[in-house]
Amino acid sequence: MNSAGRFLFWICGITIFPLFLPAAWGHFGILVPEKPAVRRGEPVTLRYFQGHPFECQIVDTEAPEKAEVLLPDGKTRVNLKVEPRRVAGGENGQVTIQTLTFTPSERGDHWVVVRTPLRFDEHAGGFVQDELKVLVRVQVQNGWENTAGQTLELIPLTRPYGLTPGFAFKTQVRLANKPLADANVEIERFNPEPPADVPEDEALVTQVVRTDVNGYGIATLDAPGWWGLMVTAEDGSREKDGKTWPIVRRGILWVHVEAPNAKK
Repeated sequence: MNSAGRFLFWICGITIFPLFLPAAWGHFGILVPEKPAVRRGEPVTLRYFQGHPFECQIVDTEAPEKAEVLLPDGKTRVNLKVEPRRVAGGENGQVTIQTLTFTPSERGDHWVVVRTPLRFDEHAGGFVQDELKVLVRVQVQNGWENTAGQTLELIPLTRPYGLTPGFAFKTQVRLANKPLADANVEIERFNPEPPADVPEDEALVTQVVRTDVNGYGIATLDAPGWWGLMVTAEDGSREKDGKTWPIVRRGILWVHVEAPNAKK
């Protein structure tokens, strides 16, 4: 089985919830490439979906409002091809995820950026919009320090690749390009298969780091695999049915940690 087939296989192994739930309900937006690093001219496939990363549970996920790649020059943006895909999700059903593809024509660090539609979710307390990003490295180290221009963004101050378990990972959170102090950054590892044991204490599933006065936060990613870092902030308001509701933004950064003896 080729790498694309293996990637699709573990997506198909995810457990789903039995009913459709709105995308904003999902604990995290999950955006992970088939491979964290490729060569120039090699097609890149990513999967975007909503759910609980640690428990390996997802819900039906609608197409993003925006899906693009920021090239290593930090200026040029290219739209991605987005296609829905139905995948098996357990014994009794299927779930819709979104597939994103592009082929890099140059070497360097490529930021894949996704923004969901703004939608109302009373359970979440207002209008919700996710902004996600993940880096795909193409042979050389050039461009990882570029910002993606998101309204709410986690900006890595530690190079977001070549990480091994236990490495300290530092970010700065910015809202409207200004440091966001005293914000909770939730940190959760994505399990490609449902774990045998899920801790009863949620604090052992989702770690939390609070940003300092300059918006800086440091996390320790202690196991190989994909890790999501998410920050939530209110940003304005909107009227609905004669009532004012906050606009809740969620900025999400996905980072890959290598196995200790991984081949480079």
